[in-house]
Amino acid sequence: HDDLTNGLAEDHSMRLDIAIHHFVLVIPIEPIHVLKPIRIQAWLLEIIRCPITQQGLVEATSEELTRLAGFHRQHPLRSQLGRSVSDVPVQGLLNQDRTYLYAVRNGIPCLLAQEAIYIPPEGRVSQPSDGIIE
Repeated sequence: HDDLTNGLAEDHSMRLDIAIHHFVLVIPIEPIHVLKPIRIQAWLLEIIRCPITQQGLVEATSEELTRLAGFHRQHPLRSQLGRSVSDVPVQGLLNQDRTYLYAVRNGIPCLLAQEAIYIPPEGRVSQPSDGIIE
């Protein structure tokens, strides 16, 4: 058994070796690629609103999300319902005054008020002068 798997188990990053009894099944696997965020269409950003404040929404930049993730490590964020947030989403929409973040999953914004991530004043990023939909 060990003689069979020793030669096959050299490169675990590119295949999965499964030993069942005295047989070895080699399954090639593809490396996991990081998915690029799907850009929200401009026409959609013009019509959707924050369900809590009724303000327009803007896509959060990667810098904003990175900064917010750092803040989250020091001061855990909570949802509108007070539930702990496990992670800052990799893509999201912010309302105009940067008080709420809405996750975007597979290009679909989750605009449920109870799922909104509340951003306390000390965690808010400054508002850019352009790109905000009113």
